[in-house]
Amino acid sequence: MDIKINLNETIKVKLTDLGKYIYFHRFDAINARAGETVIPPRWPKIDGNGYTSFQLWDFMNIYGEHLGLAMLNVIEPLEIIYECKEVDNG
Repeated sequence: MDIKINLNETIKVKLTDLGKYIYFHRFDAINARAGETVIPPRWPKIDGNGYTSFQLWDFMNIYGEHLGLAMLNVIEPLEIIYECKEVDNG
């Protein structure tokens, strides 16, 4: 069975310290090019269960280059939580 997941859907992950660091510094290059802080750094929002929510495309955009074999993990455990929305068949 195929499952379709829209890139705009919300996912949840548990970021490692490295993942949090990458999130905090993701606009450093933009600010450096501008010569000033155009987009201030901020830490990710973490819920009471330790999860941070992203739209799937945003997670891929931020962490894509940091995912691969023999690389330090940005999430732990290595799982993405996708909460399926109920479909109204009525």
